[in-house]
Amino acid sequence: MNKFNLTPLLILLLLACFFNAQAQISILQKTIDKIQGCKSISYNAVEKGGSPFSDEFFTITSQISFASQANKALQQLYNISFVTTSDKGFNYATHNIFNGTDLLNISLTDKTYRLKKNYTDGNIDNSSVYRLAADLKGYLKNTKHAITQAKDSTVNGIACYHIAIKSIDSAGKAKDSYNNLDVFISQKTFLPAYWKSDQKGVLEKGGMPIGTFKIQWEVTATKYKLNSVTPGTFALNIPAGITEEKPPLALLKKGAPAPNWKLTGTDGKTLSLADLKGKVTLLDITSTGCAACMLSVAPLNNLHAKYKGTDVAVVSINLDDKREDIIKFKDRNKVTYPVYVNGNTIKAAYHVSAIPVFYIINKEGVVSEAYEGFFENFEQQMTVKIDSLR
Repeated sequence: MNKFNLTPLLILLLLACFFNAQAQISILQKTIDKIQGCKSISYNAVEKGGSPFSDEFFTITSQISFASQANKALQQLYNISFVTTSDKGFNYATHNIFNGTDLLNISLTDKTYRLKKNYTDGNIDNSSVYRLAADLKGYLKNTKHAITQAKDSTVNGIACYHIAIKSIDSAGKAKDSYNNLDVFISQKTFLPAYWKSDQKGVLEKGGMPIGTFKIQWEVTATKYKLNSVTPGTFALNIPAGITEEKPPLALLKKGAPAPNWKLTGTDGKTLSLADLKGKVTLLDITSTGCAACMLSVAPLNNLHAKYKGTDVAVVSINLDDKREDIIKFKDRNKVTYPVYVNGNTIKAAYHVSAIPVFYIINKEGVVSEAYEGFFENFEQQMTVKIDSLR
């Protein structure tokens, strides 16, 4: 039997892997340097993805400009105009401008604006090229991701490198919870033409776990302009016909009569607040696309089971989702309490400006407690308040 010396072959294979890995790192580093080295960058973007909580699919069309500012908590000035639409009929147009100190939010749909002075609460958009560059920089330092160069591809007529980034465990295997990213980078400019994220893991809101969800999101970027932002791009100019947003009304106070309503449930049956007289009512005002609302599903299920057949009613009113979508949401998330549709009709009467909102209404139809947002120990606190009214 002939014996072969495999050592030279193994060395060649190892060298090929090394140089391939170096090429991937070089491509990503050039992209990072190109984006982070710009004094300003403008581009158009089309983002697409689904809600992690429902089957609603969103498309966001944007015109975006960024400029760097040194030695500031928020390092990018920005001017972002975007239109968000969904396959369920949602349509909203917004324009946000940050001048380095103040943030101007303009709702082109509602024709109102909100000015936030000395703004330091947030930074660049999660799907922006600046955020992508920061993420890529982190991946290069993170051994929990495998970076490979896939087959080159063409995006909108642009020849691109395809870099695939996948989460791996300590043994180099794919993980059940993951954050994978595919980036298509122009071979000519080293700017990203398209990127797609595929994530699975536990979502949290305010440090409280909501559950395990899968999220897929993609961005196509075109018409890049580097270091050429025109003067006045970040000026806080309010367009004609746009008026200042009125401050939200406080929730109804304790002792106020709860406004009556009559709505139809997902089961086709109607119910009014008047029908609940003689019962303590926990009223949940919600929507399917709300992270904080998702936190309330399990405790509301528990409260509904605890008080079923008693002098306590747990009732949920959905503001704006279609009946068939709410039914799917109930089935997917095992919601056991009744949900009523077309809740926008009660929004003004109950002073709802953000969700979720919870009201506890006593047996005489009078507001006992009102809460905006979910909070820790929700179920326990609701139980104490409800039992005090029985």
